[in-house]
Amino acid sequence: MTRRDRTSLVRVSAFAAALAILSAAPSARADDEVDATTLRVERLADQAFANVERGAFAEALALYMQAIEVAPSSAIAFDIAWLYDHHLGSPALALDYYRRAVAAPDVTDELAARARGRIKALEAAQEARTLAASPATPARGPNADRGASWSPLRTWALFTGGTGLVALGVGAAFAIVAKNKDDQAGRYCDGDRCSDARALTLTDEATSAATVANVAIVTGAVLVAGGVTLWLIAPKRGAVDVSVRASAGAPSFVLGGTLP
Repeated sequence: MTRRDRTSLVRVSAFAAALAILSAAPSARADDEVDATTLRVERLADQAFANVERGAFAEALALYMQAIEVAPSSAIAFDIAWLYDHHLGSPALALDYYRRAVAAPDVTDELAARARGRIKALEAAQEARTLAASPATPARGPNADRGASWSPLRTWALFTGGTGLVALGVGAAFAIVAKNKDDQAGRYCDGDRCSDARALTLTDEATSAATVANVAIVTGAVLVAGGVTLWLIAPKRGAVDVSVRASAGAPSFVLGGTLP
């Protein structure tokens, strides 16, 4: 705003305030009382503008506040809004006083248009600040809910089933070893009689391997079945406390836990 604009605005403020006082004054009010109030508003407005000219914006605001208390007017409200807007860094207060200026009964079309223009600009800036301060919402892909729906029970199901598959593989390997040992022992036997020491040794090894194979295969089958069961009963959400522990002395596993 140019110096000429500001001077015109301050003069309008003073005269608008004086007009408001004169129109509101009862007929019984003495002319000298009205003149004194008018002069006071004019002095406050002039002093406020002088402070604006020298950069003393806080002092100017205080004087404008006194003037608007004495004689509220749209022009003084606009001056206060302008100070908050351009010099005091208070957009919220600037919005408030621009709205007061527009709502004042003595507002002119020109002043109302200027105030509305600043209201629109300040509201847009306020909305932009609000959006900038809000946390960004990440884009959700087709698998966005997969992590939230994955239950710990399904983790245990995969672990149990995987362990069972490993046990089945071990059992199959030992079964092959047992079969090979038994075939080798048969070469040293005469029918059902095996008196050769090598045959006896191979037979013992075959028997041991077969025992391990049986245990591993049975354990693997149990674990795979348990993994499948856990997977089927697992909820989509919820915390599950499940423990898997081997029972002493037997090829079995105990599954413990509570479902939510």
